[in-house]
Amino acid sequence: MTEPVFRFIGDGHANWLDSAEHLHVIGEKLENLPDKDYGGWASEFYKSVASTGEPRYDYVTAAIQRRPQTFVTRYERLLLPWKTSSDEVLVTLWSRGLSSSADAAATVSETESFVVKKFARSS
Repeated sequence: MTEPVFRFIGDGHANWLDSAEHLHVIGEKLENLPDKDYGGWASEFYKSVASTGEPRYDYVTAAIQRRPQTFVTRYERLLLPWKTSSDEVLVTLWSRGLSSSADAAATVSETESFVVKKFARSS
């Protein structure tokens, strides 16, 4: 199966992805994000949607490693598969942040634990 690659990246990623990276990730594999664990974890969901042809909706809690500190986020996402005229499968993402002042109090260790559990289950 082909590895998922970025074809477009919107402004919604500006809160965790360095602005210089926005240009550099186009054409790159999703697993090659600066945080390799997060990229690999997310890549598995795109591959699953592409191979099954079924949409996927999730609530996500993630701790994304970046400098100078870990970015902790909660969001809901919808992954939709589309078949192109060349039989390639394009997966689009819609996401909406679920952050609130209460979420900001979440500790990185709690979130990292959740991400590791989800990552292990998706392998």
